[in-house]
Amino acid sequence: MSADNFVGVRPNADGTYSIFEYGNMSVYGEDCMYLSTERGQTTVGREKALVRAHDLVNEMDICEYGVVEMDAVRDKPCGRCYMCVHERRIVAEDLAKCTGCGEPISEGEWQTLTSEGTYHRRCAPGIAVHKIGANNGTES
Repeated sequence: MSADNFVGVRPNADGTYSIFEYGNMSVYGEDCMYLSTERGQTTVGREKALVRAHDLVNEMDICEYGVVEMDAVRDKPCGRCYMCVHERRIVAEDLAKCTGCGEPISEGEWQTLTSEGTYHRRCAPGIAVHKIGANNGTES
């Protein structure tokens, strides 16, 4: 079992720092706007924020990734992460597209490069990906 958690420290526009006690690393890695609408606990000064974050980690039973210094909140979505590409439908112009299905491949997605092109892992020729439920509950 994985805790998949971290304590995040992010700079704010007003010079303060936000501390997020229960960040989720999987979501953070797939969404450039993760926690962008949250304020968290705030403090003045990076050093104070990092000390507080480390104190929180020491108080936790399990914290898989420890303290993570996060980037400041973006002005606009990146168009490259999984959430931008597949949920927000905001796609950067230079993002690679899958040769198989024609859809963009977001940063962090598994991809396969062959002499024929670039593919989502699920679209790559010669790679069987099992999809359960697609054919009335049977595997394909």
